[in-house]
Amino acid sequence: MNKNGKISYNDLKPGDYYFKETAAPAGYNFDAGREYHFTVALQTKTQVASVTVKNSEKTGSVELTKTDVDTGKALPGAVFSLYDKDGHFIKGNLKTDAKGQLVYNGLKPGDYYFVETSAPDGYEPTKEKHVFTIKLQTAKTPVPASLKITNKKIPAKPAESNSSASSAKPEASGNSTGKQNGNSTSRTAHNNNSSKGHLPQTGEQRNAGLTVIGIIIILAVLGTVLYRRKARK
Repeated sequence: MNKNGKISYNDLKPGDYYFKETAAPAGYNFDAGREYHFTVALQTKTQVASVTVKNSEKTGSVELTKTDVDTGKALPGAVFSLYDKDGHFIKGNLKTDAKGQLVYNGLKPGDYYFVETSAPDGYEPTKEKHVFTIKLQTAKTPVPASLKITNKKIPAKPAESNSSASSAKPEASGNSTGKQNGNSTSRTAHNNNSSKGHLPQTGEQRNAGLTVIGIIIILAVLGTVLYRRKARK
């Protein structure tokens, strides 16, 4: 076979023939049992019989492993989308299993990348493209491309510090002091009122007035009686 992928064979008598492929170019599959038939006709003029044999390119696979960046623990439930090097979408919703692994087959040689669309619960998703290469499959047993990705845990919210708690206490103490000051002021005012004497209420003022009028009437009556006695004498 030449560089153009062609084979030429001469001096065949008229009749039926076939080719059988016994080996394919490196990185390609072939159908070992297939027969490619052709016929050499009676040569009344220069004629060439032709046969076209097509080989499919061997495909490879990728194995992605997802782990905790600190502990190395396998992380199931991470979700990825797969793209080729030109950004063409290939497959989405690819999830890591209980072992933190994701395997995808049927990739032709070339460059690809994963994008993480959802991280495992409690972890931050990665933002970068995770690039890998499927090499030309020349080995009898293809070796998958390997990709290892780690995730960091989402930081826990900081607990309320002692300083913030102590800073809150003076505020509460201030309110309490204000109330106590208010109560103290109220008591002081009450004590001041007590020291000035008891102020008569409205009912008390009315009773006092009636008492005075009663006394005046009694005195007037007594004065009249005394005056009449003196007049008789």
